[in-house]
Amino acid sequence: MVNAISPLFERIKLSGNPTSNPESVVVCGQARFTILTSRLIRLEWSTNGQFIDQSTLAFLSRYSEAPVFSNKNRDTQVEITTEFLTLNYILDGKPFHVCNVSIRFKMDGKQVDWNPGVVNNGNLRGTRRTLDQCADAASLPEGLLSRDGWSLFDDSISVVWDLEQTWVEGRPDEHVQDWYFFGYGHDYKTLLKEYVRFGGDIPLVPRYVFGTWWSRFWAYHADDLMQLVKDFQSHEIPLDVLVVDMDWHTPDGWTGYSWNRQLFPDPEAFLAWAHSQNLYVTLNLHPAEGIQKHEDAYPEFARLMGRDATTGEGINFDATDPKFIQNYFELLHHPMEEQGVDFWWIDWQQGTDTTIKNLDPLPWLNHLHFKDATRRNTRPLLYSRWGGLGNHRYPIGFSGDAYTTWESLAFQPYLTATAANVGYGWWSHDIGGHFGAADPELYARWVQFGAVSPCLRLHSTKDPLAERRPWAFPEPVYEAAKAAIQLRYKLFPYIYSMARHLSQDGLSLCYPMYYEYPDSEDAYLARGQYFFGDQLIVAPLVSPTNPNTGLATIDVWIPEGTWYEYTTLETFVGPRWVQVSGDLNRIPMFARAGAILPRAAKLTSTKEFDGSYFETQIFPGSEGHFDIYEDDGSTEGYKQGAFEITRVSLTASSDSGIVLNVAGAEGNCPNLPAKRTFELHFRGVSQPQEVTINQGVSSEWTYNAETSELVVFVADVNRTSSTEVGVKIVPVAKKVVVGQNAPFAHCVDYTTYEDARQQLGTLVIVPPADNSLFDAKVEWTLSKAGAVEAKIHQTIKSATTRQIIQNPYCDEGDFSTFRWSVSVDIKWRGETVHYYYVSQDAYPSVSNWQTVIYNPQTEPHSIGDVTAVDGNPNPNLNWVVNHQASNELLNIKQPYGLVLLKSERQRILDVEFLEACVATNMFSASARNATLYIQSVGDSNCYLNGKELTAVEPITHEKLNPMFDSWMPPQQKYYPLLLNEGANQIVIFSQPDMEIKWWGIGATVFDETGKALV
Repeated sequence: MVNAISPLFERIKLSGNPTSNPESVVVCGQARFTILTSRLIRLEWSTNGQFIDQSTLAFLSRYSEAPVFSNKNRDTQVEITTEFLTLNYILDGKPFHVCNVSIRFKMDGKQVDWNPGVVNNGNLRGTRRTLDQCADAASLPEGLLSRDGWSLFDDSISVVWDLEQTWVEGRPDEHVQDWYFFGYGHDYKTLLKEYVRFGGDIPLVPRYVFGTWWSRFWAYHADDLMQLVKDFQSHEIPLDVLVVDMDWHTPDGWTGYSWNRQLFPDPEAFLAWAHSQNLYVTLNLHPAEGIQKHEDAYPEFARLMGRDATTGEGINFDATDPKFIQNYFELLHHPMEEQGVDFWWIDWQQGTDTTIKNLDPLPWLNHLHFKDATRRNTRPLLYSRWGGLGNHRYPIGFSGDAYTTWESLAFQPYLTATAANVGYGWWSHDIGGHFGAADPELYARWVQFGAVSPCLRLHSTKDPLAERRPWAFPEPVYEAAKAAIQLRYKLFPYIYSMARHLSQDGLSLCYPMYYEYPDSEDAYLARGQYFFGDQLIVAPLVSPTNPNTGLATIDVWIPEGTWYEYTTLETFVGPRWVQVSGDLNRIPMFARAGAILPRAAKLTSTKEFDGSYFETQIFPGSEGHFDIYEDDGSTEGYKQGAFEITRVSLTASSDSGIVLNVAGAEGNCPNLPAKRTFELHFRGVSQPQEVTINQGVSSEWTYNAETSELVVFVADVNRTSSTEVGVKIVPVAKKVVVGQNAPFAHCVDYTTYEDARQQLGTLVIVPPADNSLFDAKVEWTLSKAGAVEAKIHQTIKSATTRQIIQNPYCDEGDFSTFRWSVSVDIKWRGETVHYYYVSQDAYPSVSNWQTVIYNPQTEPHSIGDVTAVDGNPNPNLNWVVNHQASNELLNIKQPYGLVLLKSERQRILDVEFLEACVATNMFSASARNATLYIQSVGDSNCYLNGKELTAVEPITHEKLNPMFDSWMPPQQKYYPLLLNEGANQIVIFSQPDMEIKWWGIGATVFDETGKALV
């Protein structure tokens, strides 16, 4: 319990009712069941029959109107039946297990049975804490949605809020199980809408979040940042947010709360200048090192903590101490907020443990910072990593330090959309990547993705080669990036409206295709595209240009209905897959027929948009509507009704025309202009016979036959009055495309563990545009253990429809190197269309080691000491078996590096002289030449079959993803190998890198072609 000695503790209180409606509760012995909705049930089991009625991080509230259910409750058995679910429980004095509890429901007319322990193979995943070190795809934990129709969230070990809803505490050990069963079938939208009733609403972020952010880990002087802003302005690139990385504070430590006066001699003047430029400023925080003596606030902080400041002893960071937290905010953060800092970037993960049992400091800090920000009477904002289910309440997310690779970019659209499955849609990625220089084309494509993602934040690490300023790239790249940023600002009214409307239903701005088409297999395979609001589908180009065509290509699934390509106005009729190609300026976007997109005129910041001028795009061909949402953009007044809605509707008239109605604004937002102008762009239409405004013939329109676009001007209309625009017109059909002329193949490669353990890929064979007959031969090949292990052939005869074929192989979990390929020959109209795909190597490094660590000064070891007569490691030494666990790697393609300091960290910090011997046996099907590639953090020397190896010049080989974290830069050495037939022993002696106090070793063996040896 916290003594509320400060308004802080009033601000951080939760608002919600965690106590369930008594009418929703069924108790049977040591079990309690709470029927939260007809498809969501809480299951608790406690050894003493006492249950928890306190909020958790994931569930703030539990009170709701009791759903209709029946309860057959006997002494030893319970049967609860809702409209959708039937729960059976047998009282046996044991926690929930496979034999005492079950839930069944129907999905697609079939009965689904759930028991504890059932594997949720169809789970659609959620999101992850960070993309730190990611150079490719990364495994995702389970989310709330599943193709199996159910999910189970285990809340059993989470902390709970105290009774005052102010502080957190560990739950009693007697409360053994606290589960939430979601049985929504494929009604994904309803699940999310009902979850946020209990988990808390998704807040609306301040409008400036939707602008461009500039962020770079760099020792900027205030004058440098001022010049940078002027450069944005001179290049006509809009900007809203300045992210000042950690060099804003003194360089005495990674943590800091005192301005670096060498770089920022007058912080107040700098912040005031930024605000005068319509900019918002956030500063980087790394709280982990606490408060040290060099901090300006240290003397007062020490005094208030009851410490003697004259000792200079550091004050440890302690998120569980209310007194520390009070001073943390009131002495360190509030003064800088008064200077003009707008919000904070928590850029350190703090580990996962605190003195409160099971309290992860990350979600707790997110809560504290977000709630404290409400003191400023502005819309709170936090910039931090995801802290688990329930963290949707604290936007916006920092996804971490990803590598600058095409593979990393290709993963981010999927990650962003999939995060909607836990309600966490507000991701801000390092646009351009964190580590490394960006290839110009890659940079342009990353900016384009950022333009159609939740947040566009240009960023890089402290590397002179890691350029992220658009104008610093070649002219075509600069123009493409600039156009993408300007497009985002054009779409601001649409994006802002969608952010509000979707959040009210528990939906994210970007969400997967299967939300709208849950019964379509294609929707689950379309991982490279997503809904951007409910009017647009985007499929960012995330692969390099084909040098033969000068175009980049992506396979896109077009859902049922008619869809306009945003740029070209090609009209696609779905459902079907199509191949979309584009030059450097193309962002594949598709508007549904009937879509209405409110846009802004040219902006330099989001603050400039005042609602007086809308440049609205309309895509005829079907009825549609859009609700333009407006509020003050900065406060939480919208929660009390301070907003307005303007409905724009598109309908067909009786005389083969169309009618657009702009209704009068409804609501209460008095700061909006009394009059406004609509510049209406009807796209993909023929020249009109007549245009009317409020039933009077108008001449305020223009038509462009080349672009098939009609523009109608409706000037100075009263905001609260309706306006009707009638057009005698029909949509142009000249660009209608039903699909590619010839058939083609599309392959999805699964590289994360959750997917690969089920199957390694999926092949889609797309029929020709006219659905004429075709045949296909498919050959799957798996190579492993030095040879082709398996081939499987499949034949398709006289097909006319789309074919989906599952890869017959899966990752067997033994961490041995393998690769797979698929060859497809499609015969159609006497011609053969050939398609070939080969995967990257899985587990492209040695992952089975035996290790012994020792002090060579007191117990020296030689190659003879560690090798027994039979060639195996000497059994008399204290070997530790290091076998790779899948949760230590991001995906099956990441090479494995053995970090040798996990148990020896303190000895390294104490500067003890250490050495490690790591050994492994490698089997070769025949005598052969190979190359050993060693990455060592620290010095190393290598032996093969007892003979020391000599390093040679690097060879050309397949690029590997990083083996170690970025702060562990390895030495890289190559050794020629002559492998014997059968067993070969590789031994490496290694010492830690004492300069950086890290230690690791990893190895890959390449064959003569430069491929990882399988």
